[in-house]
Amino acid sequence: MGLNPVDRLSIGFDTRSFWLASRRDAFYNAAGQPVARVLEGARSRHVGQEVDVSGSIKLTNHFFLEAAFAYLFAGDFLKQATPGENTSYAYGMFTYRF
Repeated sequence: MGLNPVDRLSIGFDTRSFWLASRRDAFYNAAGQPVARVLEGARSRHVGQEVDVSGSIKLTNHFFLEAAFAYLFAGDFLKQATPGENTSYAYGMFTYRF
């Protein structure tokens, strides 16, 4: 879902649900390395629910400045495999589109 309050600005809202492929699977980082696993098999495959808010400003026809904030609510898997705390992160990027 998104909004365009002015011509050059867009704001987006999104939600995602993350699940393991199986209860014996692991949670992986961007490099593909497992960072959380329950060796005997997790009680649940549900990793967590994420809520995102993002924004984009069109600087020119090809250049955009973008930023986002995400909040992950820990699911049953993370609560079993880790301390189970909710977490958040933010990022920004400068984009060139052809």
